[in-house]
Amino acid sequence: MNEKAHAELTVLLGRGRLSGKELRRVAELTEVLFDVAAATVWWRRAAEAGDEDAQCYLAVLEEDGLA
Repeated sequence: MNEKAHAELTVLLGRGRLSGKELRRVAELTEVLFDVAAATVWWRRAAEAGDEDAQCYLAVLEEDGLA
């Protein structure tokens, strides 16, 4: 497991309320450390929080049947 990614994920999750950008970062890290299925909930949260990159990526995942 990538120790730096795991450490960053731990810090982000410990912050409480996260911005859309931070939620997107949680999604990215979750996808790297685990898989797309585990990250999908975080991609949705980031998209719902207004993160445009997350909205675009979530649309791709949905098109590919991965979300």
